[in-house]
Amino acid sequence: MKRASGPCRRCGELCQSLLKAVVPDFEEEKKKSICACLPFTQENLREMVRSQQIKSVQDVLEIYGNGIGCDVCKPALSYMMDVQNCGGT
Repeated sequence: MKRASGPCRRCGELCQSLLKAVVPDFEEEKKKSICACLPFTQENLREMVRSQQIKSVQDVLEIYGNGIGCDVCKPALSYMMDVQNCGGT
């Protein structure tokens, strides 16, 4: 599903509706997002940050989130950015 709808996920509902029309028993695998501010899994976000060489928490929130963040996603993003910017995995 994620490749069909792309990283912004704008077309996700349309893709899911199409799949359900063709395969009525279709259920997308649910993966846990970091929080409501960022509708992506940690793995997806890590890959997006790495591939686009995003350097700040605020940039991630403005590009992929709600632009504000919360007490859950900001520390998680901060850690992710520290690891990424220090050459970690």
